[in-house]
Amino acid sequence: MRHVSTSLLVITASRPPKSLPSRLHEAVAIDKVAAKFDEEIDTYIAIHAKAECMTLSKMVQSKLPRELRDMVYAHLLPRETYILWNPAHNREWLQSLRTTSCDHLFTRGYVTLDTMKEIGEMWYEVSTFIVLGFRSGDGRNPELASHGLDFLLLDSWGLDIDVRQHVKHIYIRLDYMQGLDNKITQLKSDLRALTSLVANARVILQLQCKHFPCATLAGQQLIGLVTQLQMVFPVLEELVNGGKRVMVNVKGYNVFDVKIEKLNAQSWISQLTKIFSDRGLVVLQP
Repeated sequence: MRHVSTSLLVITASRPPKSLPSRLHEAVAIDKVAAKFDEEIDTYIAIHAKAECMTLSKMVQSKLPRELRDMVYAHLLPRETYILWNPAHNREWLQSLRTTSCDHLFTRGYVTLDTMKEIGEMWYEVSTFIVLGFRSGDGRNPELASHGLDFLLLDSWGLDIDVRQHVKHIYIRLDYMQGLDNKITQLKSDLRALTSLVANARVILQLQCKHFPCATLAGQQLIGLVTQLQMVFPVLEELVNGGKRVMVNVKGYNVFDVKIEKLNAQSWISQLTKIFSDRGLVVLQP
C-alpha cells in the first residue's frame, strides 16, 4: 500500500500540468488511508497474532521431537552475516532483529521461552560472524580479545544458551597493511578466545585491507607478513587439534585450509603468493 502514492506521482508527471495539484492531493489522501490501514494491521497483529503464535509454538514444542523442530527453525531462520564491532553496535542490530522479524521468532510473548532458546541456538549455528581487524576502543589491550567477541562468549540473548557450543562460522579479519605488531597480537588473542568453540566450528582467518581492499603484497612485504603471522601458528595448531576447520581467506576467497604439516612460513608464502600476485582480483565480501 505504501507504494501506491509513488506510482501515482509517476503517473501525474506524465499528465498535463493543470491536473498536477489534484493528482498530488489524491496521492496524499491515499497515503493517509494506507497509513491508517497499516496501523489497523499492527493492532490486529498485536491482538490476534500473539496468541496464535504462542499456541502454534506450544504445539510445535509438544508434538515434534527436537530433530524435527530444528529442521523447522533452520528453514525459517535467515542466513545472515553480522559484524561484531563493539557491545553497543551488537546490541543495536540484535534489537533490530528482535523487533523487525515478521515471523516473531525473536519476540518474547509470541513463542515459549523453551522454543525461543532453541531458535536462538539454531540462529548461532546458521549465522556468520565477522570480527573486524582492528582494536575496539581506545587504549584496548591487544593482549585481550576484542570487545566484539564478547557477543560470542556471553549469552547476549539472555536465554541460558551456551553460545560457544553453537557458533559454527566466524571470520577473524586482519588488516595486512601497516601497524601489524598490535594487530597480530590482537589476532592471537582473538584466535585464542575461539579455542573454546565447539569442535566442528569453522574459523576463517581473513586477510583483507580495510581502506584499500584491492591492495596486494609481494616479495619482502609478503615474507614480512608471514614472518609476523608465525606468532599465531601455535594457536592455529591448537584450533586444528581441537577439531575446528581453520581456513585462510584473502580478499574474500578461501585460499587454503590450515594443515598441521603445512603450518610453516615457506608453505604459507608459497600459497599466499599465488593469490596476492593476482592484482586484478575482485574483492568479495562474506
